[in-house]
Amino acid sequence: MISVWGNIMDAKLYKGVVFSEGIALDDQGNKFKLFLQSEKIVGIPELGYVYRIRSGSITQDGVTNFEKIFEGKVMQITNLEKSMYYIENANYEVDYFHSLYSEWLDKQLQSVDSGWDDDQQERYRSFVLKHRKLFKKRLVKRG
Repeated sequence: MISVWGNIMDAKLYKGVVFSEGIALDDQGNKFKLFLQSEKIVGIPELGYVYRIRSGSITQDGVTNFEKIFEGKVMQITNLEKSMYYIENANYEVDYFHSLYSEWLDKQLQSVDSGWDDDQQERYRSFVLKHRKLFKKRLVKRG
């Protein structure tokens, strides 16, 4: 739900929204703005789309490279934390989104690539654990 692709939206929602060029996952950092401007959001449980892989794509360039994957995870967590901030300020189904984000962080810890060396695995785990701890601390403060 946080990616811009695979959605049907009124073009008016995009007014004033600017996306960066050459940055992977930039849609994740902007989708929440579209949600907060909308009057109604409907999700369809079936996923059906065609995914085209092309050379030179920013999302496919070096996807096996640990640094690229790690950079993507940093961007993803940063974007989700921005989303949480806006959701909390809008007081929009806060408990539901907190629960989703918490579950997602837990899943990230289980998705460590066994092909990475020990240092890479530890760097990845440490990063996710740090953000999980900060998120839980923030929840306690909101308490």
